[in-house]
Amino acid sequence: ASWFVPACGTIVKEVVRKHFEIPACKSCLITEKTPALEAACFVDMQNCVFADETDVLDKIDYLFQNLEELERITNA
Repeated sequence: ASWFVPACGTIVKEVVRKHFEIPACKSCLITEKTPALEAACFVDMQNCVFADETDVLDKIDYLFQNLEELERITNA
């Protein structure tokens, strides 16, 4: 039911089950960029949103203004 769901990979920045469950539920995964997530084929603004405290609000605002792009990301 959520358009956006934030998640992290714990203190050690691992890939965890929720990183896959969120996109599988057709929600947009918002997470920090880590080598582990990139190795798991997550790509910023293609199938997830990599964000940190400096750009998370700008990226979410952009996607709210461009709902077709949000839909493309969640469908990927």
